[in-house]
Amino acid sequence: MLKKVFIKGFDEEQVFQLNFSAVFQSDSIYDINRFEKEEIFIFHPFIPSNESPIFWGKIESKKIFRPEVKPLNKKFPKEPINTDKTNYTKGLKSLIDQIRIGEYEKVVFSRRLEFDFKINPQDIISVFSELVSYHKKSYCYMVQLSNNDYWMAATPEQLIKSNEFGACEVDSLAGTKTLSNKKNSTWRNKEKEEQLFVTRYIKSELSKLGFDVTQSEVKEVIAGNLLHLQSKLNFNINNSSDLINAIVALHPTPAVCGIPKEKTKNFLKKNESYNRLYYSGFLGTINFQNLNSNLVVNLRCMKIVSNKTFIFAGGGITKDSNPEEEWQETENKSLTLRKILENL
Repeated sequence: MLKKVFIKGFDEEQVFQLNFSAVFQSDSIYDINRFEKEEIFIFHPFIPSNESPIFWGKIESKKIFRPEVKPLNKKFPKEPINTDKTNYTKGLKSLIDQIRIGEYEKVVFSRRLEFDFKINPQDIISVFSELVSYHKKSYCYMVQLSNNDYWMAATPEQLIKSNEFGACEVDSLAGTKTLSNKKNSTWRNKEKEEQLFVTRYIKSELSKLGFDVTQSEVKEVIAGNLLHLQSKLNFNINNSSDLINAIVALHPTPAVCGIPKEKTKNFLKKNESYNRLYYSGFLGTINFQNLNSNLVVNLRCMKIVSNKTFIFAGGGITKDSNPEEEWQETENKSLTLRKILENL
């Protein structure tokens, strides 16, 4: 169950601690009572299961939280204990071959980096405070579950945002290069195509539900030490059923899963060497009564348990992918959080 939750919105400075009047777990988002009058917070996994159910809570109040960074007094390891580049790139070569013969269009293949590093419960807030301080433009959160697992992230990606007038906005975010290459390189066709896959998928799925979708121009956005390609897609909903159906249609997008969706999900379950749990799921706030929502994709995230720290990173694999470059992309993405821990 949800125990403690802290959130900070995109481009916002204030951090809020959420207090709940009641917390629940569900197997499906359709199990959540859409007639609740309160705003709710939802923590949704990549794929719901007994090991990773959907957690949600009725928000009773929001309290302003003032981050405070304190040194950890110990050094974060430079390298994870499970670096296995050979097997990862070998798996990517096989996957690229399958994409080139038409088995898949795009697959987001990921890694879980495991660090032999214990963060004491009293130091968790310092880690989150540093995360918030560094990633001012990202949506930042920290969730403590009742089993005392902690999850936190600085994600650059909006799943869906809606207001009381039914106006909705969705991110199509994909393609990656480092900020250090901003002046020295242009976006390649591989990254442009990767982002276009996401855009086409979102427009197609929302159009199937009868929504009239408009699209902004593609632009370059900064997320920590990385650059991405992003476009905004807009449409309108009429009621809570429209909202929940849009969420189900969107998750997981090709930015975190692949095309075709169900076939790719099955591939990832069989071929990634770990269970994603809440990585690449989504989280945030919803009020089904007034149609307000602010849900984000759980990217650039880490999980902290009793004696280990796990960091998750993935990349979009297409027919034009290079295994060596894709490995380096996961390294670059993991630095979003590794740098935070190294600085404390």
